[in-house]
Amino acid sequence: MENFIFDFIVVVLGILLALSLGKINEKRKHKSRIHSIMNIISANLKEDLSMVSFHIKDIEHNFLLLEKLQKKSLMSEDELKKCMLLATNYYHFSITKRGYNLLKDARVDFEFEDSVLISDIIGIYDAFLSLFKMHDRLSLNISEKNTQSISDLDCSLDFHKKILSEKVKDHMQTTEYIKMLQNFLYGTRLDHKRLLKDYATCISEILTSINKSDFK
Repeated sequence: MENFIFDFIVVVLGILLALSLGKINEKRKHKSRIHSIMNIISANLKEDLSMVSFHIKDIEHNFLLLEKLQKKSLMSEDELKKCMLLATNYYHFSITKRGYNLLKDARVDFEFEDSVLISDIIGIYDAFLSLFKMHDRLSLNISEKNTQSISDLDCSLDFHKKILSEKVKDHMQTTEYIKMLQNFLYGTRLDHKRLLKDYATCISEILTSINKSDFK
C-alpha cells in the first residue's frame, strides 16, 4: 500500500512538473514571438519616419510654389507644370501596418514587464490610422471638386494632358485659380503636415520606449 501511494505521488509530481515545464516553454516561445513582432514594428516605424520627412518636404515645396505664383515670380517650366497639379494631386501617406497587424493578432501575456507598452502601441496605431483615413477622405473630396472645376474650363484638356499652354498660364494667374489652390493647400495640406508631425513625434517616442523595454 505504501509503495502504491509513493508511486502515485511520484506520478502526480511528474505530471505537474511536465505541465509546469510545458507552460514555461510556451511562455518562452510566446515572448520570443512578441520580441520578433516588436522588431518588425521598430523597422516599420523607422520606415514611416523616413516617409513622413519626404511628405512634409513635398508639402512645404507646394506652399513655396503657391507663394511664387501669388507674387508672379519668375518660375521655370517644371515649376509651372507642378502648379497645374497643386489643387488636385497629392501624395498619399500610408502607415506601415505589418507589425501592427501581427501584434493585434498575437495573444498578449500581460504578465510581461512591458505589456503596457504593447497596449500603448496598438492605441497609437488605431488613433492615427483613423485620423489619416478621415483626412484622406477630406482631401479626396476637395480634389475631386477641384478636378471638376478645371474640367469646366476652356483649357481643361491642356490641364488634363499637362500641356503648359498660354491659356493655362493665364488661368493660373487668375484670382479664381489662386483661391482654389489656397483653399486646397491651407484647408487640407497644412492640416496633413501637422498630422504628419504629430505622428512623427509619437513614433519617435515609441521607438525610444521599445529600445528601453524588455522587448529589445
